[in-house]
Amino acid sequence: MISQGAYCTSTLSSDEIDRASKFVFERDREKFVAGRYILRTLLASYLGENPESVQFDYNEFGKPVLSGIARFIFNVSHAEDLLCIAIAHADPGLQMPRIGVDVEFIDRDIPFSDVAESHFSPEEVHVLRQYEDKRRPFFRCWTRKEAYIKAHGEGVSYGLDVFGVSLAEEDRSAVEFDRTNDRRDWLIYSWEEYDSYFGALAVDGSRDNIEHRKLEEQVHLLVS
Repeated sequence: MISQGAYCTSTLSSDEIDRASKFVFERDREKFVAGRYILRTLLASYLGENPESVQFDYNEFGKPVLSGIARFIFNVSHAEDLLCIAIAHADPGLQMPRIGVDVEFIDRDIPFSDVAESHFSPEEVHVLRQYEDKRRPFFRCWTRKEAYIKAHGEGVSYGLDVFGVSLAEEDRSAVEFDRTNDRRDWLIYSWEEYDSYFGALAVDGSRDNIEHRKLEEQVHLLVS
C-alpha cells in the first residue's frame, strides 16, 4: 500500500488536488496523489525542472500530455498497488512517437470467455478457445490491447474488436491486424510482475530500445 503521507501534495496542481478530493475511498485518493507525485518527480528529472513546475494539458478523452513543446511523451497505468509509467523522448524534427502502457491485476474470478466474446476480435476469441486454462492468455491479450488503444489516446472509443494481437507467451509481439486506417508499425512488449500482474507496452515501430527499471513501488519504462 502506498501511503499518501509519504508524498507531498504541494507538488500537485489545484485541479489535481480537487480531483483527489472527489474520491470516495481514501485508498483511491492516496493512490492518485502518490501516482501524480511520482509521475511529476520522474518527468521533472528529465526536464530539469521542479515537480511542481510540470504542467499538463488533457486531450478530449482525458489523456494527460505535457504542456508546451513536447520533449517527452508518457503514459501511465496502475492496478491495485502497482504503478507503471512509460516515458519516451520526442526527437525534434521526427514524427511524434506514440506509446501506451497497461498493467492488470490477475483476477481469477473473471468470466474470461464471456469478456472475450464482448471485447476481443473474432480471431482472438477463436485462439482463446484453444486454451484449457484461459487465465494467462486472456490477460496477455487484454493488456496488449489496452496498451495499444492507450497509445492512440482515444480510450475504448478506438474499438477493442477492430484489431488483433497475439495471445502467445512471448516477450515481444506485433499488432497482427488493424481494420482502421492506422498504417504505422507497432511492437508490443509483455511481462509479468510478482506473479500477480500482467503488463504490456505498445510502441510504434520507430522505437525499439526499452529500459525496464523497477523501483520500489512502481515500474518505470524508458523508451528511446
